[in-house]
Amino acid sequence: MTKLRISDELRSFASNMFTWSVLGFMSMDFHTGLLFGAGAAVAGTAKYVERYRDLLARSLGFAIMSLAIFLFRSDSWFRLFAVSFLAWVAIVYLIAYVLRVRYENDFLERNFLGVAAVGAISSFMLAYPSRGSSFVLVSYLFTSLAVLYLVYLVSSYVSSKRTGRRKMGLLPLPDLEPRKDTYSRDLGRVVRAFVEKGDRAPLLVFIIRNSPKRLYDSHLEEIIRPVANYRESPVSPLAPPWLVEKKAEEEKERRALLVQELVKRLETHGGIGKWNG
Repeated sequence: MTKLRISDELRSFASNMFTWSVLGFMSMDFHTGLLFGAGAAVAGTAKYVERYRDLLARSLGFAIMSLAIFLFRSDSWFRLFAVSFLAWVAIVYLIAYVLRVRYENDFLERNFLGVAAVGAISSFMLAYPSRGSSFVLVSYLFTSLAVLYLVYLVSSYVSSKRTGRRKMGLLPLPDLEPRKDTYSRDLGRVVRAFVEKGDRAPLLVFIIRNSPKRLYDSHLEEIIRPVANYRESPVSPLAPPWLVEKKAEEEKERRALLVQELVKRLETHGGIGKWNG
């Protein structure tokens, strides 16, 4: 399993470096184009890095890309725009990491697309030689960014299909193996509905229906309260797709932990239904 993961990381790194280096060669020389591709490849490794440290990987990657364009000698206004915008993105990722780790504040991360858009507009206004017509060309900038964003979405989708989603571990519930009896099928169905989709109603109904008769209502209320009060953490509409995907995986893990706690609470009261045998 470890060898397979390392192979996927190396394959992804090489693929990203090749693709972005080729794009760099179209407008830069060999060395700066290669450095540009290396920066993109470093940024692409963020999906294999643990949570929050991926922000540092993206910051380093965009900083390298900005440096590559800076080292390429050109009088084009687009060079200044690209350098300043990529540097802005690198700084935003770095500040987002510091805010999250030191102050547990994820404002920049949740609203990254909005902050990046501000940097793009500011960089464009700074770099474009004719200030009078720059407002007219802002629309072209947004169009270009939209196209790049769509390309990113497509590439992320293809990458996720090729590598596959990370499998959730088996939930710590007894008798999760498929069986023919209705009880086991219902148990698996309600657990999957909650963990995979966040639908807590079937699980609550199942617990209440199969709870021991001797269990007091007050005890049952305390047992099911964490699941009943569960609400999925909101994600900003300005959050980047990779953050939305990671948040979704974190919510699955959070719901799985709630199921674990639910089982422990029930076991302290003698279990539930057929769990007692």
